[in-house]
Amino acid sequence: MKEYIPRNIKKAEKKFIMNFTLRQSLFIGIGGGALLAITFALQTFIPLTVALFIAAVFAVPVFMIGFVKISDITLDRIIINAVMNALYKLNYRPFEREENIYEQ
Repeated sequence: MKEYIPRNIKKAEKKFIMNFTLRQSLFIGIGGGALLAITFALQTFIPLTVALFIAAVFAVPVFMIGFVKISDITLDRIIINAVMNALYKLNYRPFEREENIYEQ
């Protein structure tokens, strides 16, 4: 009996609930909670359909963070790296040279 082993074993992900990974399930919960909280907070001031639309504008990016991968790197890791580079390594140089070696 032959067993199938995927070519790229690193792409195999462990499923958690309803064929979603743990990371995807977590961001679905966070996005759904944000959607409900924003909707209930806004519906006292504006109509329900407008409140749902505004809440969806804030919740959809949270859903996307859970599902989108770019070159096998998750979107949350890309965002964290971009923020860290912007904050800490903006003017970072590993070493300074007194003279320019290319002017010789």
